[in-house]
Amino acid sequence: MSATSAVLVSLLLAGVLLLARQIASWGNDGRTPRRRSAWLGPDPVEVERALARLAAELRSTAGVQTATETPAVAELARHHAHDMASRGFCADADPEGVDLQERRRRLHPGFAGIVEQWFCLVEPDPAHTAEGLAGNLLHREDKVAEWLAQDKWNRIGVGLAIESGRMGCCVVVATHWATLHTGLKGDLHPSGWTVEGSAEPTVAIEQLGARPAGRATARRPAVIVEDRRFQLHVDVAAGEWVEIVCGENVGLRRKS
Repeated sequence: MSATSAVLVSLLLAGVLLLARQIASWGNDGRTPRRRSAWLGPDPVEVERALARLAAELRSTAGVQTATETPAVAELARHHAHDMASRGFCADADPEGVDLQERRRRLHPGFAGIVEQWFCLVEPDPAHTAEGLAGNLLHREDKVAEWLAQDKWNRIGVGLAIESGRMGCCVVVATHWATLHTGLKGDLHPSGWTVEGSAEPTVAIEQLGARPAGRATARRPAVIVEDRRFQLHVDVAAGEWVEIVCGENVGLRRKS
């Protein structure tokens, strides 16, 4: 483990164990807390916020850009956390085979970019929630910290849910390129698949493009409409798979 990674993991562990001490002492030390506890029954909001702060500290220590918390990415994380906790599974995909990419297509089909997730499921005593989570976060040595601290991520969402005595946790990070809007039809492209979108300020529209799935040579570049708006067009039949790309990276695969 490198010195930087060791610092990141130590910071993460210290923060989560601090939460554990707060949780374990509340109600058992004869004192009434003067401020809101980090854990109040089944409400996971405080723990979500604490984990988001820890992730921000990890990235700050590593000297990389802040990853913004956004509703779309948070919903992807919370949806999976709740599903794992309520149905008692711990996997990248649910029992029906719906993984993060399919979840993104269903919940936020206009989110173009790269998305990845980390997840765990524990069956905690409330007094040891944070300690159990810390053990899961660090069971891969420094890999989670290194993953969170990658400079490419600019979006993050944290989800935590408790159902039937089980706690599901999911962290989703993303590199957001653009938001796609409703598909278009008109005289310019009477056939095929056409969509308009808005690019993120840090993304060069010239890098964006679309192609039939798996056909790199059939890529067509984005056409700038105005300011940060662009259009994508691919000659495919209805229902065929289309890939949205930025440079050499595929960031969204969806049906036309």
